[in-house]
Order: sequence, then structure tokens, then C-alpha cells
Amino acid sequence: MHPTVKGTFPAVIDSTSRGDLASCETKAYWGFNRKLGPKEGSVHLVAGGAFARGLEVTRLRHFGDKLPLPEALHEGMLAAIAEYGAFVTPEDKSVKGVDRVVQALDYYFNEAFPPATDHVKPMYTPDGKPMVEFTFAIPLPVMHPDSGEPLIYAGRFDMVGLYNDQIFCVDEKTTTQLGPTWPAQWNLRGQFTGYSWACQQYGKPAVGAIVRGISFLKNSFGKSESLQQRPQWMIDQWYEQLIKDVQRWKQAYVSGWYHQNFGDACGSWGGCAFQSLCGSANPEAWIEGKYKTREWDPLQKVPYKQVQSETEIIDVPDDLKALIR
Repeated sequence: MHPTVKGTFPAVIDSTSRGDLASCETKAYWGFNRKLGPKEGSVHLVAGGAFARGLEVTRLRHFGDKLPLPEALHEGMLAAIAEYGAFVTPEDKSVKGVDRVVQALDYYFNEAFPPATDHVKPMYTPDGKPMVEFTFAIPLPVMHPDSGEPLIYAGRFDMVGLYNDQIFCVDEKTTTQLGPTWPAQWNLRGQFTGYSWACQQYGKPAVGAIVRGISFLKNSFGKSESLQQRPQWMIDQWYEQLIKDVQRWKQAYVSGWYHQNFGDACGSWGGCAFQSLCGSANPEAWIEGKYKTREWDPLQKVPYKQVQSETEIIDVPDDLKALIR
């Protein structure tokens, strides 16, 4: 595809943008060179971000400040409600509403993975702080095509953990269902190979990732766990591929030509968000009304805000506090 608008080249690369590029260069162009996203918000991202915030606060207060779990969890729930903010949950997505996020946190810490018996423990910094919400930003040996500065590979995950005296990247996923094949879908997933590589760059020799899934069912919750080993040869292979991918993206930007997949990437996982653009001879005419500009920040729980109102919750209203027992 030869786009009529050049767009800008991102200064920061993450697992999402690299994954979009690998599936379809044109998808990466629309999402990251043009910074477009669907105009309607994503309840899945909002709920996932609120859940992550609740995990973070609960862990910091319980493992770091040594608060009893009920008190730490109460603060985590309040933080999750505030993080959910003013987003209006669609009626057909009520299973991911703010009340369900609160209930999911209760399920996580009291039933699924109680801290007292959890086989994964947080790693601590030298000053005694639990390594919760690990963020990273690492320069790559590829220069930005416009600024000439090194491109940055960045991201965040929920916790640096210890399991059997080995370091693992711990990341939680929220989903609408879990099945017997859920743990295997993360095999070879570059997201977690990249997390392991990033930990190594910070002097934490991670050997893989522990991926935990919490399913939001209609009247209950479910859990699953996937242990993802990442031997050094696999990490090295991933890094070499990352550099090749970033260089290919840079070349597409400079030349103004982006490959299109015309295959599974167009219809998988509910369909590419940019199908209507690729299906039009004049895609620019479809942008207004269907898409909005976004600033993607991989270091945030929700990489870009998707609220449906200009008003965000600063304090937690009393009616939402009532959700917490």
C-alpha cells in the first residue's frame, strides 16, 4: 500500500506495535504511524487496566507496607475503581463492568492466588520494595529515521517474581473465557520473550514468564496459569528478529510502501480494526467518524485512554465505594 499521508515514525517500539507489524505492515502504519484507533472505547482494555491497578496497589501495600491482606485489598479495590474512571460500560459488556473488576480482585487474592500460599513471591529491591509494576525503556541499535536518535523498546508487566529460586516475569491477563488450550497460546509469544530480555538488561536474569489468566464469566470467575520458559538461545533469536523487524518498518516508512497481509490477519480475533480502510479505494475518507487519534504509551496500564467523557473520576464516589464490602 502506498499511503497518501506519510504519518510519523514512532520513537518507542513495544510488543504490540512489533506484533502488528509482523502480522501486517499496513496495520502498523494505521495504528502507529498514523496513531489511529477505533473511536469507541474498549471495555477490555479499560477493565484490564483497572484490574492491573488493583493488583499493583494491593501488592505494594501488602508485601511492601506489610498491611494485612483485607486492608491492602480494600485500598487496591478503591484504586481500581478510580482507574476505571468515567468509562461507560456497554450493556452487552457488563461482565467487564467496574463492579466485576472489584469482585475479580477479591477472587484473585482470596481464592485463586492467596498470597500466604502462592508459589510465586515478589522479588524485592535492595531497599526492600517489592518489584511490582516493572517498567522498562531500552535503546535499540537502530536510529529513528527523522530524529537520528536511538529507537526505544519499552513495556511494563505486573511483577518480577521468584519461583523455585528463579526469576520470572509475572503478567496477568483478563479474558472472557479460559479453556484447556489457554496456557499453550503463549508458547513462543514474543511479548514474554521481550520481558525476559528486558529483565536481563536491568541485571535481573529472568528465565521466562508466568502468565496468569482470570476469566470474567457471567456469574463467577476462573483461573489458569502458564509457565513460559525462555532459554537464552530463544531470547537471542527474538532480539535478532526484533532488530530485523524494526529495520523493515523503518524502510517501509522511508520508501512509503507498506505490505498488506490479505490473509488471516484481516479476520482473526474478531477482525482487524482497519478493515474498512483497506476495503476502500479512498481510505482517508473513512477515518473521520470511525477512528480517533491516540497517543500510545506502552508504559501505562491502558496504553491510551479510551474514556467516553471528558470528565474523569478523581475521587471514588460513595455509590462505587459501596461495591467494596
